[in-house]
Amino acid sequence: MNAILRDPRLGLVWLAARLWVGWEFLDAGWQKTFGGESSSWWGSTSGVHGFLSFSGSPASTAGAHAAVPQWYGALINHVLIHADRFFAIAIPLGELLVGVGLILGLFTMASAFFGVLMNLSYMLAGSTGGGLNPEMFGLGLLLMFAGSAAYVYGIDRFALPRLKDALRHRDHTAIRPARIALPHS
Repeated sequence: MNAILRDPRLGLVWLAARLWVGWEFLDAGWQKTFGGESSSWWGSTSGVHGFLSFSGSPASTAGAHAAVPQWYGALINHVLIHADRFFAIAIPLGELLVGVGLILGLFTMASAFFGVLMNLSYMLAGSTGGGLNPEMFGLGLLLMFAGSAAYVYGIDRFALPRLKDALRHRDHTAIRPARIALPHS
């Protein structure tokens, strides 16, 4: 199965998946940064605080089939909600960066990984986003499993070999610490 996913002939399929998931992330990040939701995110913490407060509430975590697992509700209430100022900037910025990375095919695997991580966090917090988060999560995982086939049509196809060459041929003497003679006691 892994060989099928990594087949470069599926590059157009992975391009379509990257463009769709990337656009969804870019649009969500754009709305939180520059659009109608920006006053709830960049200027204040009301957007992220409201989302986390509802996700960690007893109404969301109670019952046998709760929308939010109780352990995740506890994590929200005791850890995440106290970092709302950080998340008010990290979420929109992360969505923008993941969107741009997937659309351009630049650092595709890192973009797919962080996209999957964000979608998993959203789903654990009880948000299915009109049904988009599970699909975006699944496609993100498939992009990661596809490996280099996911960026056959992307900047990574040209940038990663050059980056690897540059890192392989860099001068290692420049980063060696200087030897300091220590006095003997």
